This record gives sequence, C-alpha cells and structure tokens, in this order.
Amino acid sequence: MTASHFDPIFPAHAIERCTATVAFSQGLPQKLLSATQDRHKQRLLAAGFSEGPKAVGLQFDVLSGRVIPLAGGGPMTFVSEDQGTTIIVAANQISVQTLLYTRWANFETFISKYVSAIFADFTDALSISATKLEYWDRFIWTGDWDDFDVSQLLAVNSDLISARAAHATRQWHSHAGWFENPAPARQRLVNANVDVVSVNSPNFVGEKPSVGIYTSLQDSDVRAPSGSSPAPFTLDEVPHALRQQHLDLKALLGAIISPGMAKRIGL
Repeated sequence: MTASHFDPIFPAHAIERCTATVAFSQGLPQKLLSATQDRHKQRLLAAGFSEGPKAVGLQFDVLSGRVIPLAGGGPMTFVSEDQGTTIIVAANQISVQTLLYTRWANFETFISKYVSAIFADFTDALSISATKLEYWDRFIWTGDWDDFDVSQLLAVNSDLISARAAHATRQWHSHAGWFENPAPARQRLVNANVDVVSVNSPNFVGEKPSVGIYTSLQDSDVRAPSGSSPAPFTLDEVPHALRQQHLDLKALLGAIISPGMAKRIGL
C-alpha cells in the first residue's frame, strides 16, 4: 500500500488561480469609462471572448446607511473562449484572472495580446499607481486526517508560518503580511497565507485534507519623505514589474514549502 503523501492539484504545478492587477491613481469618469469599455468590448468579442455579467456599482451613504446603485453599473468582464481567463475592467483598475495557468510566459503573452491596449487607453487620462500579482496554490493529501502530516509539504520552521498553528492536527490558518520598500518612492505589501482545510478533489471520492497557499505582492507609488509626488509607474514598466513580482513570489513560495515539493513543481 502506497504511503500517504501530498500531490499538487495539477501534474506540473499547484496553481489554482493567478490574478494580475494594474491600479490607477483614480477612477475614469463614467462617460470615458463606458466609451473605453465599449471600444474594447468590440475588439475582444471579435477575438472570441464573451461578455461576463456586469457587476452592480454601489455607493454607500454614510449618514443614512443607504446603499445606492450607481448609474452605468460596475466593472465589465470579458471571458476567454476556453472559459479559463477573465479580464475585469473597472473605473480604477484592470485585472486579469486565470484558472488555467500553465506557465508565466503564456500568461504574460495573454496580457500583452489582449489587455495592454486597455492599459494604454487608461494611461491617456490616468497614471498607474500600483501593480499586484496573486497566486493561489493547492496541495492535496492522499490520506485522511488520521495520518495527515503537514511537515511533508511545509517548511514548518519557516518564520512565514505560525509555529502554534502548524502544530494543529486538523484545520488551521496562518496569515502573514508586511510592508517593504524595494525602491525609492515604492512600497511593497507582501502576503503569505496558509490555510489547511478539507476540499473535494476530482481525483478522490469525498473530501480530502489539503493545504492552500496564497501569496501576493503589491508594489505601489508612495509619497517621498520630502512631500514631493513620486514619479508614477510608466506603461512600459508594467510587464517588467509583473515579471519581477512573479519571480519574487516563486522565491516566497519556495520559502514556505519543502525543497522536494519545490523541485517537483518546478520552482
């Protein structure tokens, strides 16, 4: 009988979801936003995308507590032909989320081909204030809670994981986050969260113990100590910024999981 062990959710990697976001200094005015969304809607529909449900835009009245729908609605979404990747165009940010991640080069090419033109239209009116990259990785335990051994996956002595939580025998959570300053006038928010939960897996009958790992980096413009405004991200910087975040997140995940699993998933 094969000993219980961890498997990534896919043969080559463990990535359930990946999202890249570019945020702007403020929101596009509604008329300009609608015109931009409509222009790119025609282009994306012609490329095989379908229009997803449009979220409802809401405004909160603090004094009365009322929630008021905004004219024009909220973000517009476009779903790829294979249903695996979604482009979300909101007034103050653009996100690309994929459930069919294969490798970074493919994701980067997708963004360049379908989304860079939307970035360019936004930067005609707004400056870029932040880039953010998020990964959700999942690993499935082939046994059950009775023989569950998280030390086969996690570097439990890592300072990125709560020592007390890591010694729990069943479900537990460890959430870590902090700020760094990787460059002048840049602030980086780092998140490294571990969630040990039961999930339904297509490879097994019923629920199985699993470890989900969420990692993210957000690099933002910040005001310089002198009070002067920092130079915003340029459009040309976006691919490099996201690519560097990808490399740094690989290193961050490598500090959370065991060397054996890191090698197995090609970190």
